[in-house]
Amino acid sequence: MGIAIAAGLIAAGTAAFVVGLLLLMLNPPSLSGAEDLVSLIAGAVALMVATATVTVWLTERDSMSEPEFERLVERSEVLARQPHVALEQNEFDSLVADAIDELPDEFRAALEKVPVVVSTTMSFAGERARGGVELPRQVALSVL
Repeated sequence: MGIAIAAGLIAAGTAAFVVGLLLLMLNPPSLSGAEDLVSLIAGAVALMVATATVTVWLTERDSMSEPEFERLVERSEVLARQPHVALEQNEFDSLVADAIDELPDEFRAALEKVPVVVSTTMSFAGERARGGVELPRQVALSVL
């Protein structure tokens, strides 16, 4: 029974195609508005390409390079394997924690699940600004 339905659908589709092709040949469409249609399509494509280009440019503008991202991942893994390092706290760490605690409620809520790392080396952004040179004995606060 399913084969009979499929054969009927194929026959109906073929008949509709032949009838449509016959009508197209007997009464061809007018192409008087074709120039306007082509202009409209070309403008839409140009707008889409421009929007895509600007979007890609904006997303890549402040993104990390692959080596910087790999260094961040490696450092995070090292810190994860050394939980005692994360628990050590000095006076500056306390000041940072107090400053975060004094933020308005909406900012504290936004930072609730954001890890804050206090480091004695330059942040990735600082290294990028100084050509990758790490300056010793300088404290950088990084929000990961």
